Amino acid sequence: MSATLAVTLVLWLITAVLAWLAWRKGDAVLKASTHSGVLDFLYLIPRLAIGVIGAGFLAALLPQEVVQSWLGPD
Repeated sequence: MSATLAVTLVLWLITAVLAWLAWRKGDAVLKASTHSGVLDFLYLIPRLAIGVIGAGFLAALLPQEVVQSWLGPD
């Protein structure tokens, strides 16, 4: 099993356990937490996309010598 698959499975397991705990406290808690999670997801995804794209452009624009001086030759 690859490390990526293992991390993905652990994250889904944590999500399932937290959803089960919210459901045990009542349907209102589950509904409120699901609504809050969806809103957080919709708030963060565009920012993550802009950050990843911006980092790619920044990496292409910076001279390789500058990056090597910051991070080292390797």
